[in-house]
Amino acid sequence: MERIDAALLRYLTDAIWQPILILIAAGVADLLVRRAGPHYRYILWVAALLLCVVTPAIPAKFPAVLKGAAVISVDVQRAIGGGSARRAAGWISAAYCFHVFYLWFRLWANLRNVRQLRNTAEPFAQGVSVSDSVSTPVTFGVRHPFIVLPRQFADTANKETLDAVIAHEQGHWQRNDYAWNVALLIVTAPVRFHPAVRAAYRQMAAMRELATDELASATTPGYALRLVDAARLLTQRPDANAVVGLGLFDCDRLEERVMKLTNPKPVLPTWAARILTAAMSVALTVGAVYMTNYTAFAQQAEKVGPNVTAPKLIYKVEPSYEPSAKEDKIEGPVTLTLIVTKEGIADQIVVKKSLDPRLDEKAIEAVKQWRFKPGQKNGEDVNVMASIQINFRLL
Repeated sequence: MERIDAALLRYLTDAIWQPILILIAAGVADLLVRRAGPHYRYILWVAALLLCVVTPAIPAKFPAVLKGAAVISVDVQRAIGGGSARRAAGWISAAYCFHVFYLWFRLWANLRNVRQLRNTAEPFAQGVSVSDSVSTPVTFGVRHPFIVLPRQFADTANKETLDAVIAHEQGHWQRNDYAWNVALLIVTAPVRFHPAVRAAYRQMAAMRELATDELASATTPGYALRLVDAARLLTQRPDANAVVGLGLFDCDRLEERVMKLTNPKPVLPTWAARILTAAMSVALTVGAVYMTNYTAFAQQAEKVGPNVTAPKLIYKVEPSYEPSAKEDKIEGPVTLTLIVTKEGIADQIVVKKSLDPRLDEKAIEAVKQWRFKPGQKNGEDVNVMASIQINFRLL
């Protein structure tokens, strides 16, 4: 159980800061692909959201940065340990898992509501129904999609407005937006606690609506005017079913949508838009992986060499042997990479070679308390990269 708690805490810690950097990069990339059109900007934001989920799960690796690092080896052959940190880790992991499973349960409950809505809504036209249970036009379904209109809206809107609204919702069918939306709600649940991720999701939804507007306006004369008419008639907020359904006004950016339709700007040719979007997506992915692998060594540090002396250990706290790991008879080395600062403390500690999450954590806890005589370059104290190997052995 401790192993699961340690893995969850590592993921959660990385999921706090990594999405911020990813989404800042996504915002810059979005500006660069603006002329590609909303469909390609939508793809970019989907890629950014997926990276926010995947990147914290990538283990950090430092294949070459530690050449010339000072090497320190320590043997641990005794077993001591307390349970307060373990209990705290357990509670944090439990709260995090509860949040994720709550989001999945809420999604499941909404999908059940969709099934009930499909059974109770009254037919209005082919593939279109009306119901008092929705307050905005909404699209549901994957294999057999259907549109539900508010009954009052269907009774009061003129034919042109109804046609425009239905054309918009049918655009979601063509784009398979409902399936992608449900999939993203499932996949992003582990990071949706993060305000930056929720903001990125809203931006993705805005691009989705703009892209659907483009499809609908191509087949519906006066579509922008009909969109405004629909907004005037639909004064209520979308209901809970719109969490998984795709509503006409999922994003609060009606003015921007109308301006895009009435004052269209030149867009790149399809081939150029695809190449540019692919390039930006690849750049985001490479940047996320690079950030995961090398951010821990962002602080400038020297390597041991002719002009740089290695730091010397002057105070050591023995790492404790996790009792449960001892019971499991786990022994062997844990290799840590770190920077010994010019103040003589261990900073930016990363597990380079793991033995067991329980013993990895014990090694890190101890090394944080160690003190060093700093390494020097030309007689001055400097930050120096170091590699520490801690050997856990059973007596």
